[in-house]
Amino acid sequence: MDFSTIDLRSPGRVPPPGWKRTGYGYFQMDKVQSQVKIDRDIRTHKTVSGPLLKGEGFIEQQFFLNIMRNLEGHVNIMELGAGRGDWCLALAGIVNFNLIDHNISSYKCYAVEGEPTHFEWTKTHFEEQGINAVAIHGAISKENGECKFYAKEDPSDHYGQCIHDDGDIIVPTFSLDYLVDKYQIDKIDILHVDIQGAEYDMLLGAVETLKQKKIKYMMIGMHRPEFNEKIKEFLKPYGYEVQFSALCHSGFNETPFGNANLSVDGLLVLECK
Repeated sequence: MDFSTIDLRSPGRVPPPGWKRTGYGYFQMDKVQSQVKIDRDIRTHKTVSGPLLKGEGFIEQQFFLNIMRNLEGHVNIMELGAGRGDWCLALAGIVNFNLIDHNISSYKCYAVEGEPTHFEWTKTHFEEQGINAVAIHGAISKENGECKFYAKEDPSDHYGQCIHDDGDIIVPTFSLDYLVDKYQIDKIDILHVDIQGAEYDMLLGAVETLKQKKIKYMMIGMHRPEFNEKIKEFLKPYGYEVQFSALCHSGFNETPFGNANLSVDGLLVLECK
C-alpha cells in the first residue's frame, strides 16, 4: 500500500448537551472520559522531541484513513476491545459525512467489549446516533467460555481493563471464528484490536476465518514486545504482509507519516494479499 498523510474535513456538527465531539462527526457522552483520564493521557502521550515528532494517536489515525481510502463498496469493521466504540464511530462518521475521499457505499460495525460499563456506553453511542452497528459484551480469546476480567477502576478513568487472573468480575469469552459464524459475517475489511495482551490468543481462535481470507486489514495494538515477531510468523502462511511494526513502549519510530513517539502501545498493521 502507498501511504500518505490525509487531512480530515470538518463535519461541522455540534454535539447536544451532555455529549462531546470525537472529530469524526459522531459524538460520545461526556461521562465516558473523566478529567483524570484526559490529564493522564496528555502526560503519557506527550511528544518528547518537538513539533516534528508525531504522537501515536496521529499515526494510528493515518493508517486507518489510508486503509479506508483503499476500500470500496460495503465495508465491515470489527473492533475488539472497543471501549467507547471509538473506531466504529470514526468509520461511520467518515463514511456518512464524507470526511475524506473514499469509495465506500455502506458499512456495518461490530464492537466487542468485556468491561460492562464500557459496553453499555458503546451500545448507547450506537443506538442514540443511529449507527449501523452491533455491540457485543464479552472478551476475545482462543475459545468460548468465561474468564476473570480486571475491571476494578472507575470506568471513566481507565481503558486498560483486561482478562487477568486477579480479575474481580466474570465475563464471557468468544473466539473470533465463533463471532464470524454467529453474525454471518462474510468479510472483515478492518479488524481493529486493542485487547491488552490477548492478541495471540485472539489469532488462535480465528484460524477458520484466516483460512478463508475473510480479514483484509488488521490494526493490532501491541502490549507484549515478544508478540510482534510471533504474530508475524503466525500470519505469514495466511497471506499477510506487514505494513508497519513497532514494539510497545518503543519511543522513537520512523513511520510513513513522519517520525513518531510510540510511548505506550505498539502497533502492527497487516494486509492480506
